[in-house]
Amino acid sequence: MLLFSWFSQPPEEGLSSYYLHNTGTRRLCRIRLELGRASAGDNSTVVSYDGGAVVGFGENGLPGPKEGGKWSVDGEYRLCFDGRPLAGPPPKNAGDGIYDAADAPGRVAILHSGNPVTRDPTLPAGIEPKHLALLAQRAMLDKEDVTLTGSAATGDELAGAIKAQVVEVLGVGNFGQVTDSLIHAKLTGQAKDIAAGPARARLEITLGGAREVIDEISGALAGGTVKPGAEVAVRSMVAAVGNAVTLQATARETVDQITTAQQAVKAVAQIIGADASQEDESEEDLLTQDTKLLSTAMSDAAKYAGNWQAEETDCAPLTETTNVDDYMTILSGT
Repeated sequence: MLLFSWFSQPPEEGLSSYYLHNTGTRRLCRIRLELGRASAGDNSTVVSYDGGAVVGFGENGLPGPKEGGKWSVDGEYRLCFDGRPLAGPPPKNAGDGIYDAADAPGRVAILHSGNPVTRDPTLPAGIEPKHLALLAQRAMLDKEDVTLTGSAATGDELAGAIKAQVVEVLGVGNFGQVTDSLIHAKLTGQAKDIAAGPARARLEITLGGAREVIDEISGALAGGTVKPGAEVAVRSMVAAVGNAVTLQATARETVDQITTAQQAVKAVAQIIGADASQEDESEEDLLTQDTKLLSTAMSDAAKYAGNWQAEETDCAPLTETTNVDDYMTILSGT
């Protein structure tokens, strides 16, 4: 699963903290709800974003130095215990599990042990895990922290701040207009963007370059500079690449369009190659250069579209849910 969430419980029955982890990118979001903290740092309640956390859970608590240094980070920057990588949600039977995180790769030095993981979080009145998931997933997309309240706020003030953020995320007028169907639609949309965002961004850049090339070829067709023997294939290539540079609703559909474009580009390259060998031309003309550019662009696009499809598949258990309860059940690994 690409996304996992869990709660930890501070001592003395304080409010729980919520965590959301992207196991692919190692991005982590923590929503600290604990009021009245007295640490040396900022004690606000906050939705915080970490761009590269290694996360693991100890089923029976975090082993200390006497445990023989069994905690480690492997070559892929995964947190390990006793040589085994730890990833995903806390074990289902680990009410006493410990959340653990390390800094981004290259700076992994000290492993931080947090409060015990809980399946029964203490939350402000009127606030549910689905509300926190909305804020955490937004933070993962925006890569920004959001302060909720100061440490001295009341529980009602904190609940009000969270509700205001939920209203903002959903784009409704007030919290009374928030429905489970709206929450579910937003959560699944956010999850798709979290999963596919990086690959789609690279894909769009690549396809943008291909769009410029086919515009140039279209001009050559209009100007009559394409040799008659290649004209039909070139027009087919322009049409196929034109379809490919427009992202489809799903990764699978986009992959299919790119595959068709690759075949059309190959057909033109073969015609040009045969024509050039017959006329013994040593220098490449503009169409030959553009066809090579399109071949490279479509190859890169196929790779990025494949990444998008893989990430879309990883997130499918979440995005294909039909209601918010199922979404939150899968998100929490229960």
